[in-house]
Amino acid sequence: MNLIMNKNGIPMTDSKMVACVFSKVHRNVIRDIKKIIDSSGDFGLLNFELSTYKSSQNKMLPCYLMTKDGFTLLAMGYGTEKAIKFKIGYIDQFNEMEKVLGDSISLSKQIDKAMLSYSKDKSTASYCGTGLSLWKKKRDDHLDKINKLKEGYQIKLDLL
Repeated sequence: MNLIMNKNGIPMTDSKMVACVFSKVHRNVIRDIKKIIDSSGDFGLLNFELSTYKSSQNKMLPCYLMTKDGFTLLAMGYGTEKAIKFKIGYIDQFNEMEKVLGDSISLSKQIDKAMLSYSKDKSTASYCGTGLSLWKKKRDDHLDKINKLKEGYQIKLDLL
């Protein structure tokens, strides 16, 4: 049973799942969510989204999707031993989904960085002919400077 779903890159669950796992009547879970939305201002609007599902009688009924923060606030009100054990497992699953999504974002950033580096090197390569001519003129100056620095770095022993 998947407790957490990925909705547009955001880990979420729904009120039906909460009702099932906490052995609550779904309409009572919806009532609890509505109380949170009514009393929490922007928090409720940002963390609960009204949705629908098709019942076993093929009726469209309301349910709520919720973020980790929305679930956490809702579940804090349920205090049975079963609820506490479940909350710990639930938090673990949310954290795992966040890690998976984070790894995907990290990989995407690495790909973007690699493509940018490729583009820069490609641009540099187009200037190679001009750059090579300039390099030939500057190379000896660089080597002279390096050799002088190396000579100054050597320990000088005056044995004679």
